[in-house]
Amino acid sequence: MVAKKIRNAIEILERLTGDDPELREMIAEETMNAQVASLESDEDVATAWNLEIAQRVKEIRSGRASGTSADEVFAELRREKLFGKADGPRSSGLAEVE
Repeated sequence: MVAKKIRNAIEILERLTGDDPELREMIAEETMNAQVASLESDEDVATAWNLEIAQRVKEIRSGRASGTSADEVFAELRREKLFGKADGPRSSGLAEVE
């Protein structure tokens, strides 16, 4: 039953978009984003972030990851604001697992 619904949705999408795969991808992405957003509640997001933060702290404390200091992150942001995107690889400010 689900497979048939998926096939029907794909057929409708193909009829709407014709031979434009870019448009098809945009519609599919927006549909997926809407579905994900409808499933997430604020509590779910907070729980997921709390788990992610706990995992990152554990990795930093164990020495498996290193963080980027706030001073480094803000310096990078100032450079980007003044000079555009920084040259070379950028730090995300997130812990990096070694």
